[in-house]
Amino acid sequence: MLRVVVALVGVALAGGCVSDMAQLVDDARVTARIGVLANTEVGWITETRALETAFRFYRQNGVDAVVIAGKVTRNGYRDQREVLAKVWQRVFRDRSDVRLITEPGRYEANGFAFAVASNRPYGRCDVVTFHGEGKRALTDELCFYPRKNRAIAAGSMSGVTPPRGFEGVETLDANGRARPGPLAAKASCAAQGLLVSAYGERVVVRRLDFTQAAPLDREKAAALRHDRLVYAEDVAEPWVVDAESGEHTEPAPEFWDDTRVQVCRGQDKEGPFYTVIWPAVQKRFTGARARSYEVEAQFDGADAAKPRPHLVRKSVLSDGFFLAEERDVGGVKCVVRFAELPSARGALSRVVFAVTPIGAYGKRGRPVRSEPVPLPTGSP
Repeated sequence: MLRVVVALVGVALAGGCVSDMAQLVDDARVTARIGVLANTEVGWITETRALETAFRFYRQNGVDAVVIAGKVTRNGYRDQREVLAKVWQRVFRDRSDVRLITEPGRYEANGFAFAVASNRPYGRCDVVTFHGEGKRALTDELCFYPRKNRAIAAGSMSGVTPPRGFEGVETLDANGRARPGPLAAKASCAAQGLLVSAYGERVVVRRLDFTQAAPLDREKAAALRHDRLVYAEDVAEPWVVDAESGEHTEPAPEFWDDTRVQVCRGQDKEGPFYTVIWPAVQKRFTGARARSYEVEAQFDGADAAKPRPHLVRKSVLSDGFFLAEERDVGGVKCVVRFAELPSARGALSRVVFAVTPIGAYGKRGRPVRSEPVPLPTGSP
């Protein structure tokens, strides 16, 4: 404790800020700190910018080891291993005490026992285990579920893979073959990993993205530039593993009361369509972030007191589903083509679009409906 007090006094006399003091206290309490990456898929040296950023961030935070789970190099070639070694030496050349771990197995750092696996282990692990299966976005709570198993997906440094079945994830080419869609292309640029701090029996796991140059807050960005610090962005609140933590629960994500769903008509070479637009549901505003959304087209003339049969149903992710909430602020969109809708008939001449937010564990919020819009006339 005396060491901590002396350090804090030194910072105060030197004009240090509160964040400096908080970091000193944290450094004094931590027993081990490791950086965890997955699927670095190292190929050419020109493709290692995010990897080097991660290494520099880990060095800056005083890690005892850096772990790479899953696919370390693209093809397993010796020259790709040499590229990895070159990047490592560029950052840690004078820190022989920091280990680089690239093989599955059980390890220990300053008394903190952990394991590394290529694929997700099933059943309860006796120690916290980091794996590289799935290339999930670290915003997805299913990366650490069920928590009692203590198996944690470490994200991916080579892009994240959106779950299948959502709009924009896949498209069909002229031959009917599935190709990555625009959402998958955007997520392919992600580079994410973990910073793990052990405090005795309590382990705190930060979820990070290494592709952002600076925080959105201008003062924080200026401070980082002044101190020449490497930036990594937290994409969600840290996971905590300890003897008392059980399964994590969250309320269903809910739109706020005055939420409006907009519908705009457009046309392209494939014909007319409606674009349905709504605001993203975020934890910082509503208590729970929506993992996805369900969009249904429903007859406006249906009895409001009864369940409405859907005409079209689509599953949607926001464009920034893999990023921090502050970077996922654009409206979420879904395109419904006239060819997907039935023709107007009798009193059923209009359609409403209902949008339901869905949480990380499948909890559904209350749907919000658009104003009615006309159904297509004639045959689609």
